[in-house]
Amino acid sequence: MKKMTSVLCGMFLLACAPCLNCCDIGESSTLQDISKPYAAEYKCKQLKMGEEDLLQDYEYLKLDLKNGGNFRCFYLDKRGNEGEYTGKYRVSKEAGEITFSSEANGEQKSYTFPYEKGTVMIRYLFGDRLLYGEFSAVE
Repeated sequence: MKKMTSVLCGMFLLACAPCLNCCDIGESSTLQDISKPYAAEYKCKQLKMGEEDLLQDYEYLKLDLKNGGNFRCFYLDKRGNEGEYTGKYRVSKEAGEITFSSEANGEQKSYTFPYEKGTVMIRYLFGDRLLYGEFSAVE
């Protein structure tokens, strides 16, 4: 289970490449572009591997998207084990997706997932089993 958690968080927390380090306040910029409303803390509301509910094994599993393009995914499981993964992220509102990038085993990894209405939806195949998760912004 610990390896699954590491793989899940590692994969999920592989945040974005060329990040959102600076703001170009040009003619086409909107207040929403500048304010980056997606920069927030997200709580995992659903986590399944096939039909198995994995969320029941956690006290919490959260994702923190910071202004500037950095993320932190952190958890505490029911046995008291805690951990975190960090990296960079990039949001494409036009495409409705978020890309996470980070280094794992000396290699840069990136994963892209749907991002809709303040919810990050994780969909990843492990062999023939689908890992599905939903992270929603904490209000």
